[in-house]
Amino acid sequence: MLTSIQKCHNFAEIIFNGITERLEKGMKWQGMTIFTKNIITDDEMKNLWGVDNMALTEERDEIIIQKENIVLHVDNYSGVMDFNDKETRELIINRFFSEQK
Repeated sequence: MLTSIQKCHNFAEIIFNGITERLEKGMKWQGMTIFTKNIITDDEMKNLWGVDNMALTEERDEIIIQKENIVLHVDNYSGVMDFNDKETRELIINRFFSEQK
């Protein structure tokens, strides 16, 4: 039997997978598929961030993070954030994932 925490974690993983799939598929417009994105996973970065799942666009301008029951999708379309930067990582972790242990 799954606990409520396990159920939330599973639900978060479904959301994470849905976001990454949607980014890969893009959208249909006038018979064409547009805005498709290549999604990559980076295990080294995932471990550095200490999260359950992490995916980035190939251009590294979007990041999708799942840790326990929280999913975060950051679109850095202005290009001002460096997801490899320690301060950026700490800011995101502290702001969105700090209550999780």
